[in-house]
Amino acid sequence: MVETIVFNSSSKPARSEQHFAYRKGFTYWTHMTKNDENVENILMKVLNKDTWFVDDLLEEQRPNIIKYENLDIVVLSFPSTKSNVLQITFIISKSSLITISNRHSDTIKNIMDDILDCRAEVSGVTNIFSLILDSIIEKSIKKLEELEDDIQKKEIEIFSKKNDERFLSQTNMIKEDLLFINKLLRGDLEVIIEILGGKIVLLNLKYFGKHLRDRILYLLDYSELIKESINNVNNIHMNMLSHRLNEHIYRLTIIGALMIIPTVIGSLFGMNVPLPSLTFWEILGIIAGLSIFASIILKLLF
Repeated sequence: MVETIVFNSSSKPARSEQHFAYRKGFTYWTHMTKNDENVENILMKVLNKDTWFVDDLLEEQRPNIIKYENLDIVVLSFPSTKSNVLQITFIISKSSLITISNRHSDTIKNIMDDILDCRAEVSGVTNIFSLILDSIIEKSIKKLEELEDDIQKKEIEIFSKKNDERFLSQTNMIKEDLLFINKLLRGDLEVIIEILGGKIVLLNLKYFGKHLRDRILYLLDYSELIKESINNVNNIHMNMLSHRLNEHIYRLTIIGALMIIPTVIGSLFGMNVPLPSLTFWEILGIIAGLSIFASIILKLLF
């Protein structure tokens, strides 16, 4: 659903409208998703571009900056998993900001609500842009923290012997997601560095959060740390499997060693040679006694 916040001359939110609202002389922020109705028509009107350009703009893109005479377009991607990427296209002009996301985002809805309720102070397009980035980056950090908690649970499963045969496939999927996240974050970092370098002249860097670069760097380092944790958990898992296999082989070896005794005695009494005349139960008692004695010796030795 398209929503617009119109700000008054004091940069205070004057009203919210459930459609695209252009007000000359006022600052406004419009958010929409690419699946909303009339998105293409709105963008063609605002950008004064044809349908081919707008269709290309709405397609999935790598993080980048596209510059025009009177506006700049910034594309950023904020991934939580490989199949769940929030891509936002920011169309920035001197007095307006239009954001287009590839799907619904509760974070953006919460930002709009905070601005309307005056829980978040803004002082223009740059401040709104910085606020959106800050909120989404912090949410991405929380997603990684949840991922780290999942890995810790996997580690507990290993020691409690509750992990199943899908363990390695699950951790490898998480690892693939992290590699994908890392790749997109590096693209976002390049864009933020270019913005801080003054590439977008329509933004007032006085109101742009310079800490955003550090937060993305933290995200990159955090993802690498989690990737190392996954490698460690996988190594522990493989070591535990090897240990269990050794335990099973040890038990089989003990059983095999104990079976030698009845096999040897049975073979002796099956040979055509003179042997003491013993009953079945006496032979069985000898076998049992020798087996118990051998098991005690093996237990003491191993």
